[in-house]
Parts: sequence; C-alpha cells; structure tokens
Amino acid sequence: MPASLQATHIVGGEMTYTCLGNNQYEITMRVYRDCYSGQAGFDGSPGSQSARVTIFLGSGPSAQQMGTPNIGSPIITKINPVVTNPCLTAPPNVCVEEGLYTFTVNLIPSNKSYFIAYQRCCRNGTISNIVQPGDVGATYAVEITPLAQQECNSSPTFQDFPPIAICVNDTLRFDHSAIDQDGDSLVYSFCTPLYGGSKNDVAPNPESKPPYDGVTFQFPYSQNNQVGGNPQVTIDPLTGQIFGFPTTQGQYVVGVCVAEYRNGQLLSVTQRDFQFNIVACVQAINAEIEIPIDILYGGKALVCGKSILTLINKSTPLNKIADISWLVDTGSLIPAVIQTADTLQMTFPQPGLYTGKLVANPGLSCTDTTTVEILVTPELEGSMSITGDSCLWDPFTFAATVNRDPSALTSVLWKYSDGKTGVGATTQHAFSSLGVYAPSFTAKDTFGCERTITQLMDWFPLPDLISFVHDSGKGCLPLPVQFANTSAPLLPDYLLEWTFGDGGTGTGSIPSHTYTTAGSFDVGLTITSPLNCQASIDLKDLILARFPVKADFSFTPTGRVNEDNPLMFFQNESEHGEFYTWTIPDVYTANTPSISFSFPDIGIYPIILEVTNLAGCYDSIVRYVEIEPVYRIYAPTAFSPNFDGFNDGFRLLTSRGLENMVLQVYDRWGNLVFETDDDEVEWDGSRNGKPLDPGAYVWSLSFVDYWGETQIHSGEVQIIR
Repeated sequence: MPASLQATHIVGGEMTYTCLGNNQYEITMRVYRDCYSGQAGFDGSPGSQSARVTIFLGSGPSAQQMGTPNIGSPIITKINPVVTNPCLTAPPNVCVEEGLYTFTVNLIPSNKSYFIAYQRCCRNGTISNIVQPGDVGATYAVEITPLAQQECNSSPTFQDFPPIAICVNDTLRFDHSAIDQDGDSLVYSFCTPLYGGSKNDVAPNPESKPPYDGVTFQFPYSQNNQVGGNPQVTIDPLTGQIFGFPTTQGQYVVGVCVAEYRNGQLLSVTQRDFQFNIVACVQAINAEIEIPIDILYGGKALVCGKSILTLINKSTPLNKIADISWLVDTGSLIPAVIQTADTLQMTFPQPGLYTGKLVANPGLSCTDTTTVEILVTPELEGSMSITGDSCLWDPFTFAATVNRDPSALTSVLWKYSDGKTGVGATTQHAFSSLGVYAPSFTAKDTFGCERTITQLMDWFPLPDLISFVHDSGKGCLPLPVQFANTSAPLLPDYLLEWTFGDGGTGTGSIPSHTYTTAGSFDVGLTITSPLNCQASIDLKDLILARFPVKADFSFTPTGRVNEDNPLMFFQNESEHGEFYTWTIPDVYTANTPSISFSFPDIGIYPIILEVTNLAGCYDSIVRYVEIEPVYRIYAPTAFSPNFDGFNDGFRLLTSRGLENMVLQVYDRWGNLVFETDDDEVEWDGSRNGKPLDPGAYVWSLSFVDYWGETQIHSGEVQIIR
C-alpha cells in the first residue's frame, strides 16, 4: 500500500443519484479532502490509483456483489473558507478540495435495494468528537430502494457545502437544505457519519457489504449533539437550517441526512458527512478615505465652487465590512449629509472649510472611524468672445473673461478643436479646414481650480477658386453631359446651383443634364455657403450640341457599268454633316462633299462615306459598285497551213483571258478534227498529224465568264492550200 494513500485526510463526502430512465442511473459522488495535510491525490487523478465503487444487491450477509466499476477521473475544485461575520477573518491554514465524480450505472429492476458504496481511510487524527479519529475511514453510499426503482426516482441534492471554517464564540447559521427534482417531501436530521476502511485497509476492494456502521462519538458528543455549543448546534427538520453558537475550538465530523417521502412512503435517504473547523478568527477593520489625486490640496479635499465632491471608501478588508456611513456637517445652511454608498458624492452651498467623517460597520462591535477636511473655493466663472468673418479665410481673435483678478490666475489655455492650442487671455487663430468648431479655454486659479468655457462657431468660407469639370463638351443630340464641382474645400451643407444655358438648371456636386436642342451653350455654377456667402463662375460657349449626322449618297450611272466606261459620279446626300471622307480601300480617298472616279479594273468596290460635324457627331455608310468585264473574240475566216511562216495556223484572239476555255473544230460531216483548252495553241489544219483538205470548217468556243455563266461562240474558217 503506497504511503501517499495515508498522507491526505478525508474531511467529508456524499453520494446522490438521478434516474435517467431505461434502468439507467447517473451517480454523483463528492469527496472532500484536507489541502494541507499531504500530497496524495484523489483516486482517479494523475499519479493516483484508479477510482471505483462497489455495487451490491440487498444487504446483510446475503448481499450480492454486482460489480466494482471504474468511475473515472474527478473534477477538482478548491473551496476557500467563508466567514459570515464581517468582523472576523479565518486563519489562512484552512483549506478543502472537492473531487467530483459522475458516472452512470445500469440496474435491472429488483424487489431488493441496490447499494453503491465507496470507502476510504483515514480521517484527521485531530477530530474532537469521535473515538480514535486517525484510525477511522469513511463510507459514502447511496441506497436505491425497490420503490425508488419502480418510480424512477431521483434523490435530493444538497444546495451548498457547509462553511469549512467556523469562528468560535460566534453565531453559526447555515442553510443546509436540499432540492428534489421530483418535488417530494424532505425531512432533515443529524445522523452518524459512516465508518469504512482502516489504517490496515485504506481502500477496501471490494467495499464491505451493507449495512454500514457509524463512527463512535467521544463523550459528551452524540448523534444529536455532534458539535456542542451554547446554545447547542441543531438542525431544523423542516428547513435544514443549522443554528448554534460553538464555544470550543476544534475539528468536528458532522453527519446530515435528508429523508425523501412521497405520499407518506420513504423513498430514499441521502447522507452527507463533513468536517467543521471551529477556529479562532481575527478581527481587523480599518476605515480609510481615498481622496482622488486631482482634488488633493495640502492634505485636504479640494472642491472648486459648485463641482461635485467625490470621496472613495477604501476601508479594509472589504469582505469584513458589512456597511459604511458618511457624515458631512455643513453647518446651519443645510442639514448634515448622510450617505451609505461606497463613494460619497455631494455639492456644497457656499465656499468654506468642512469636515467629513467615514464610519466602517456603524452600530457593530467591529467598527472604525476616520475624518477628512474639505476646502470649498468660490465658483470660477467666465465667458468667451470671438471676432472674425466666417466667410473669409482670415484669422479669428479669441478673448477670455473670468471672475478672478489676473494675479489669481496661473494659466489660460486654449483649444481650438482642430488639434491646435493657444495661451493667454487674448489669442488669434486661423483654421485650416472649414466646419463647425468648438473652441474652448481653460482658466486655472492659484487653488488649482479650473473652469473650461466652450463655444460653438461656424466657419464656412468660400473656396478661393470656383471651378468644375465635365465629361463632354460637344456631341450629338440628345447630348447627356455629366458635370462635377472641383471647387474645394466644401462640405455637404454648401448649396451648389447650376445653369446649363438652354434653360435647364440643377443642384448638387455632380449634376447631369441632357441637351435636346442644337447650339452653343454657356454653363454657370453658383456656390452658397451655410452662412449665405456666394461666389459664381460662368463659362461661355462651353457646350456644343449638334443634330446627329446621317451619312448617305447616290451614284450615277445606276445601271450596269463595264470596263469600257468605268467613270462614275458619287453625290453626297448626308444630313447635318460638315466634314466628309470618301474611301475606296487601297484605291482612292477624298475629303470633298461629292466625288467622281474612274475605276481602273473590273470588280466589286466598297464605297465608304464618313460624315462628321463640329460636335464630333459621326456616321458612315458603305455602298458597293461593280465594274463588269467586256468579252471580245476575234476569229480569222481563213488560213493557209503551207508552212511559209505566214498565216500557217488558226487560233482565236480575245480581249481578256478566258476561264475553262475549250476550242473545238469540226469538218462538214460533224467530225471533231481539233480540240484544245489552251488559248495560245494554234490549229495547223491537220488531224492526227495528217493535213486536211481545203474547204470550210466549223469552230466552237466555250468558256465560263465573270458571272460564272458558260458562253458559247462559233463560226467558220477556210483552209486554203
């Protein structure tokens, strides 16, 4: 058995259950140990043995052991001593830690009670009210009766843990009541704490079978007199209120039980045992007033005129002071001022020297009193004058007047609310940006009293330069124009009024206007400040608006034009145009209103006319003209193939090259005697190399023309030999 198991003493514990339904019960166990008696941890915490309980069905020798489940690790919380008497302070060596275990068990319904038990040793050897306390351990158990199983009952739970430190010779009053989620009737009583484990068996495994024996009380203590006292410490059976007056220092183990009844039947009994540490507490109360550093004047609290005095209670210790009282005697002018708040706040009827008093815990045995002197000076008053023109960018003159002789003032400091400052009764200052300002001055007298005077002023000068921009100065109707003010600085409170020259008007920083009539227009802008200062600008002939142009032209001749007569005339018929550009791509350009042009070759030509005006209005049109070819065929009527170098062959001559040409020659009986698709090849008057007889022969020419159509031409030719 590790020695550490004996090093930290158990000072109390309890176990409760909650029915979750379906035979499931959530078990909550709280174990309390002494913080200072050793280093051993709670079972289940790091470095300690695992935590477990034993479950029994039935009690006595025949009780059946149903398991020893591991219940996991505890949530550990430190519990500091709380002393309710404000005059007393517990000694610093009293400390308790709580280990909270929560686990779930499944219990098959039975006509017997289930017992869940946890046993550990040992208690503090210095306990005063039980026999051999250092050899005695504890049992924390819960019984789930057959009726509780049948009703799916949940046990009551105590609301608060009792105070771990109780002052000797002081009234003990503690609400030890419990709550029950089922609303059952609860009855409270003192009961004997249960015995479990020993020095020789610190952690029984498994726990012993129920029922469990109680500890043996040391005379004169008993189950109903566990602490003693005068009057004796008792518990109210209906409310759970523990009351008494302990008279003997020491450590006392106490057991409290709450019995749960439903319809007159006992459902459960929940038991808690805990250790009362009845100690000699220390009385320590110190009344103290804090004077804020900004009103401390020669050890006194300074009040400047009608300002509010603020004094702060700094009495210690705070947790021992139940109440305080302030008393300031203002003489015969008004009744004495009495306040009970932690901070005293008040004003005074007139200048003078007053005395204030603070009482900590008035009317109690543990009380203390302190005083403070309060010096009230005459009210410091003043006014401000401002001279200047808010429509201009010139400096202003600021003057301060106060109800003190100049020799009684230590300083006059100015703040102009623009980050700049000044010094003296009269100053000058120029603002750099327009707006509403709140200049102020603070006058300080020889007592250190200050008075700040603030006055609002408007400063809305006009910009040095009135200007604006626009997105388009010329264009076609309808012509939308966006204007934008560039005068600066301005604020939203300034009024901007516009005239657009065509009778239209507008307001605001970025108005827009659409021109619907042609012409040249003046545009004006007038700016009015919130103080009715005005400035204007009027720009002459700023906007040029023209009707939209429409490009159009006609041409002659309008019929088919061929390469024999390629000259054409193009007549401009555009509307509202002033500038013209003619383009025949890669061939011709001109800038005259109308043109004439002789086309150099056959083909389809785009004729482009672009039209603009002074406002930049633009339009263009494209029309196409076609120059057609002329086909001329020259065919000789005779030839003499005698190889004399003159007129020896037959071929056709054309005005232009032919596509897909085929030339064929036939004799008078219709026989094909010659054929070629090359217009450079001559017929020599032979057939298959044999000269043909003189006479007439028919020729036929076919080709595909410019338009993709096949043309056929024919004629006669004479062979002369």
